[in-house]
Formats: sequence, C-alpha cells, structure tokens
Amino acid sequence: MGPKRRFRKSIFHPKEFKAHDGEVTALLPLPEGVLISGSSAVDQEGEIRVWDTSKKFAGLASAVLPTGSGGVTSLCPQKTVTNEWEVFVGTNKNVILEGSVMWALNPVVHGHCDDVRAMAYHPDKSCFVTAGLDRYICKWEITSLIWKVQSDVSIIGHKNIVKMGVQGNVK
Repeated sequence: MGPKRRFRKSIFHPKEFKAHDGEVTALLPLPEGVLISGSSAVDQEGEIRVWDTSKKFAGLASAVLPTGSGGVTSLCPQKTVTNEWEVFVGTNKNVILEGSVMWALNPVVHGHCDDVRAMAYHPDKSCFVTAGLDRYICKWEITSLIWKVQSDVSIIGHKNIVKMGVQGNVK
C-alpha cells in the first residue's frame, strides 16, 4: 500500500441571489474577489454583470452584448486583467467579442458554426483557444484564425488552462 494522501479541507458557503432575468450561462471568478456572470435569455441579447464577492455580491457593473450577438455561453479574461474587467465572450450565435464591461464589447471573430462553449487565453502571447458545439477547436490571434481542427473531444477552458477529454480521459 502506498503513502497516505492528504486532502485539504474545503469549505463551501452557498450564496443565492438574483443575478439576471434570464438563465445564468457562464461564470468567471477573478482573483481580486470579483465574479463575472453571463446570461442568455430568449429573444434578448446576452448580458454580463460584475459582482463584488467580498461585499455580499454587490453589483459593480453590467453590459448588454451588441445587437445580433446572442446570449453569453463562455467567458475568459483577457491576458491583462484591470479594474475595467476586460474579457473575451463566446455567444450562442457563434460570435466572439472582446472588450471591457466598463466601456464596450466588440465582435472580433466569427469562426464557429455553432455555440462557442469554451475559451482559454495564452499566458504569454496575444492568442486564445475556443471550442464550440460544432466540434471545432480554434486558435486565434485576436482577430485572425491561426488554426482550426475538428475533433471528437470535449473541451473545457478556464483562464489559461484548456482541458480536453478523449474517450473518457482528461488530458
């Protein structure tokens, strides 16, 4: 029998509050105690809201996605995180937006044929990876496609980590 594993004890404090009129479709926790949530509602554009987790989830800012963009399906911080909460946003209308919750969100690329469900940025370069329900994984340099591959994998993106599951295994 091998050495005993020690597990750190986790404490979970549930908190429920009304975040959006539609369903919450994406969450992005940021290290400075901020939570960004995204929504998708029928016949409405998506919305992003910023919450202060240290002040009982007080609302800090909100932004409605531009007309025609659709609802939020994924959120990813841009490489440089500032108090303007700069993010990449994937939508259910195959659009990827970039910008600030405080100023504007602008479409930068259209490259998927179905919902964009996962995003992750590169920690040292100005590029990011997306994955959609169309089973394409794409690597982007802000406004241009670097490569695109179709795959049978499941992909989960968070900040600068991309996890892919192939036949029940995680890589």
